[in-house]
Amino acid sequence: MSEPLIPHSEHANEIVGANIQRARLNRGITLEALSEETGLSVELLKSYEDGTEAIIVSDVYRIAVGMKAPLTAFWKGEEVTVDAD
Repeated sequence: MSEPLIPHSEHANEIVGANIQRARLNRGITLEALSEETGLSVELLKSYEDGTEAIIVSDVYRIAVGMKAPLTAFWKGEEVTVDAD
């Protein structure tokens, strides 16, 4: 069996979901608050964080905007920064 083109790509949903959850918890945001900010249901957000639902890029964008985080934070797991208003 050959190696995937992108290392760990078969776990992309789990990786992105875990990074979203980490960023959310680091900012002290509840699932309910993120749901209100993004318009995504709590159930869907939880399934994204758990890696049980294939995450849609447009939803990642909505989550990033809702958390004022760069999109790349969820792929790389980098430190999430907050824009000062």
